[in-house]
Amino acid sequence: MTGGHTVTYQYDPDSLVTNVDQTSGPGLALLRNAGAGLGAGLLMGTTQGAIATTETPSPFGELASLVATENSNPLYILDVSARDALSARLRGSQTLR
Repeated sequence: MTGGHTVTYQYDPDSLVTNVDQTSGPGLALLRNAGAGLGAGLLMGTTQGAIATTETPSPFGELASLVATENSNPLYILDVSARDALSARLRGSQTLR
């Protein structure tokens, strides 16, 4: 394809994506939990240019909170405070700035 963009992927030893580079803009870095056990490999955050996210898992590996920032200034905050027996979100809060 003429004029197309190239995207390359980098993987960790467990074959999980850790970085996505593209020729047309900033790459995407994915931070994963390097520990062992249930949390191993879970996504803990991302960075692309000035935008970053931080994800916090529950003890069961579900998303408990997420914060998105631009130049360290909060843009979006999600907090899940309760789930039902099937792990559906029951209560929580979202903040968009």
